[in-house]
Amino acid sequence: GFLRNHNYPSFSAYLSTSADAQTVADSTNTRVNFDTEEYDMRGNYDTSAYKFTAPIAGIYHFDTRILWDGNTDLTAGDWTAGERHDVWLVKNADGTTPSSSNRVAADIGIVSGTLADSILMNNLSADLKLDSGDYITVAVWQNSGTNQYTYDPAGTSLWSSFTGHLVTGI
Repeated sequence: GFLRNHNYPSFSAYLSTSADAQTVADSTNTRVNFDTEEYDMRGNYDTSAYKFTAPIAGIYHFDTRILWDGNTDLTAGDWTAGERHDVWLVKNADGTTPSSSNRVAADIGIVSGTLADSILMNNLSADLKLDSGDYITVAVWQNSGTNQYTYDPAGTSLWSSFTGHLVTGI
């Protein structure tokens, strides 16, 4: 009559200093390369393909946070009112070609006024029903008219990260 919670699939990944300042070109879908794990119970996060693969069918909870770098070059962090900075969870695709059918969650940020050398952040949380073998990646997109960059100054999960865990098997 009780749930046995032992070694459920869960992970926490972030951008290492080598993946810091990942370029996100204007109006281009870009997979985020979370290349370092804090933990990975059961080994279901792949640090070279940057994806989590569900080992069993179930409901999974995911969180991702993207900090956009305002100091990488002269135009990074420059935004005009109405421009967007988006983050998506993408199911069964690598994140560079997300479509309406495989973007399963989104956080869309819209800049409200002109910004210069500013950092912005997207936060996204979602519960998703996955079958065994389904995988999730994180993708970003922006339309500022110039390259923008991901940021993780401390090389930890403090700023740009991707985490997930099984809520319940089905």
